[in-house]
Amino acid sequence: RRLLSFVTPALQQRLAAERWLGVRGALRGALEAALDAIPSCAFVVSASGVVREANASGRAWLAEDSARYGVVRAAAQGREAPIPFTVTHVDGGGNGAQRLLVHRGRNDAGPRVAVAAARWGFTPRQTELLALLVDGLSNRVIAATLAISERTVEAHLSAMFERAQVEGR
Repeated sequence: RRLLSFVTPALQQRLAAERWLGVRGALRGALEAALDAIPSCAFVVSASGVVREANASGRAWLAEDSARYGVVRAAAQGREAPIPFTVTHVDGGGNGAQRLLVHRGRNDAGPRVAVAAARWGFTPRQTELLALLVDGLSNRVIAATLAISERTVEAHLSAMFERAQVEGR
């Protein structure tokens, strides 16, 4: 009994910590899924401007130019930024005040195209074709834009659909 009374508090603390970590992991997964559902660049940023989380578009956009971190930091701190963001204050859940920044401009598919092309191992030409496909262009217009035949466009699309495991546009 004496041994159990000594060990029990430590076990209770460990179980509480494991529960807390489990909930925290589930919340992080939910946050990542919610951010990835946003079609434009989105970031969760601390009050001091540190990027805590970003969706795939946001990560790709930041990877293109490290100076863009300064743009995000300025927007998070309420200063004028060259790129318009919608800023929403959110509860940091123990991490202090945070902000959700979402790019307000048109939905730029460029970063998402780059992420998809890397994920599926597309060639540079297939990546160009994907960018045009995302814009909703027909095979004929894509062929004219890339100066290739419609059959070549169809061949590229077939290869891309197979790699991405999709059946069509």
